[in-house]
Amino acid sequence: MSQQSNNSDSYLNDVLVGLAFACCAVLLRSALDPYLADRQPFTPIHAITALAVWRLNWRVACINAVVCQLLASYLFVPPRGELLPSSFGLVGIVTYYLEALMIVYFGHVSNRVIRQKDLFLATLAHEITNPVAALRYALGIMKMQKCDHEEGIEILDGQMNQLTTLVEDLRDINLIDRGRIQIRRKNIDLRDCISHAVYGTADLLDGKHRKLKLDLPDYPLAVYADPFRMVQCFVNLIGNAVKYSPSVVEIRVHGQLVNGKVAVMVSDKGVGMEPQDLSRIFDCLYVRNKPLSGDHSMGIGLWLTKRLVELHGGTISASSKGHGRGSDFTMMLPSTSEEPIADAAWAV
Repeated sequence: MSQQSNNSDSYLNDVLVGLAFACCAVLLRSALDPYLADRQPFTPIHAITALAVWRLNWRVACINAVVCQLLASYLFVPPRGELLPSSFGLVGIVTYYLEALMIVYFGHVSNRVIRQKDLFLATLAHEITNPVAALRYALGIMKMQKCDHEEGIEILDGQMNQLTTLVEDLRDINLIDRGRIQIRRKNIDLRDCISHAVYGTADLLDGKHRKLKLDLPDYPLAVYADPFRMVQCFVNLIGNAVKYSPSVVEIRVHGQLVNGKVAVMVSDKGVGMEPQDLSRIFDCLYVRNKPLSGDHSMGIGLWLTKRLVELHGGTISASSKGHGRGSDFTMMLPSTSEEPIADAAWAV
C-alpha cells in the first residue's frame, strides 16, 4: 500500500512539474512573439521539452509536450484563438508529436547511457577496492618479514599507490558528476594540509630525487574547508609537479594571505606548458605530453583538483612562460582571518 502511495505521489509530482514546464515554455514563446510573429510556433517549446527530459524524466517531458501543443496552437498558430487552427491541420499535429517523440526518446536514451556510465564508474571503483586492500595487506606482510626481493617490493608498492589513487579519483569523479560528493568543512590551517600532502608524496619525491621547498608564513593560513579534500588537492598538485620535472630539481610550495584570500602556489622548473596546454590543462582526461618521470598520467588529477577547489568557493589557475621554463599552479581560497600582508605579485 505504501509503495502504491509513493508511486501516486511521484506521478502527481510529474504532472505538476510538467505543467510548470509547459507554462515556462509558453512564457518563453510569448516573450519571443514580437520577433517570431507567426513563424516557428513550436521551436522554443521543443527546446523546453528537451530540457525537461534531460534534467528530469520522460513523463514530465511528455506532459509538457501535450499541454504546450494545445496552448501554442491556441495562442501562436494563425488564425489565433482556435484549439485546432485550420492552417495547422492533421499533418501539422502529427508532425509536432513526431518531433516531440523523437526529442523525448533520444533524451531518455542519452540519460540511460549517462546513468549506466555513472553506475559503471561507481561499480569499478568499488570492485577494485577489495583486491587493492588484499594486495596492500600482502605487501605489508612482505615488508614486515623483510623479504629479499626489495626491488620487487618497491615496484609493487609504487604500482599499488598509483592504483589506489586511480580508484579514489574515479570514485570522486562519479560523485562530483552526480552532485553527491561530501564536503565536510571546518576551520583549518592550510599549512597543516600542505604538511600532510608533503608527507603523502614523500615516497614519490624520494624515488624521483626531487627536492621540495616549503615557503610558508609564520601566521595561520586560515580557511573554512574540508581538510581531507585540501590534502587531496595538494597531493595532486605536488604529484603533477614531480611528473613533469627532471631529476634533482626543486619544487616550491609558497603560501600567504593576499587581499583577503589564502594563496598557495606550487611551482616547478620542469617542461613548462605551451599556450594551447594552458587553455586545456584542467580539462578531464587531457594529458599535455609524456611525463618526465615515466609515470602514466590519466589526466584526472588536475580536473578533480579544480572541481574540489571550486566547491570550496575558490579558484585555481595555471601559468607558464613556455616550454622548458616550468609551471606555476596557484590556488586561491577565501580566508577566515585578518590579512597581515598584501603582495602585489599575487594580486588578483
